[in-house]
Amino acid sequence: TVGEGAQVSGHACVHQRVSIGGGAFVAAAAVLLDDLLPYGLAAGASRATVDSLNMRGIRRLRTPPAEQRAMLRAFRHLFLLPRRTSRFEQSAPPPRLALLPVSERAAALLAEVAEAAGAAPTLRLVEMLRFVRDHAGPRGLCLPSSSAGVSEL
Repeated sequence: TVGEGAQVSGHACVHQRVSIGGGAFVAAAAVLLDDLLPYGLAAGASRATVDSLNMRGIRRLRTPPAEQRAMLRAFRHLFLLPRRTSRFEQSAPPPRLALLPVSERAAALLAEVAEAAGAAPTLRLVEMLRFVRDHAGPRGLCLPSSSAGVSEL
């Protein structure tokens, strides 16, 4: 299935029964073998990886800057990606999430979003986290190239 607003570029190969989340982008000549989370940006000629979010598409939807930052933060925490704090340093994701599988990390982040009820609505963030939490398709979840040890269960 292809979500609303998702884009697949020319010469991209999408395997059968792969789900592409809404607002996602599959780059030209990418080979997508796994499900792609909403607003993910998949690229890679031999096997696509999702190394960032489709920020151009997110901005095009006029997503507020606070929600954009929250989405990027959640993406880093989901896949245990370090955040570059300066040119030479990187900060690690919270250690409490490091031992959990991706779906449980998404559930924990959803709980945090629900607790922050006073914040502005984060509909796109919730959509992204629910897709990962409820992921049970026949295919795996498209992971970042730098998360070789990440469990997707």
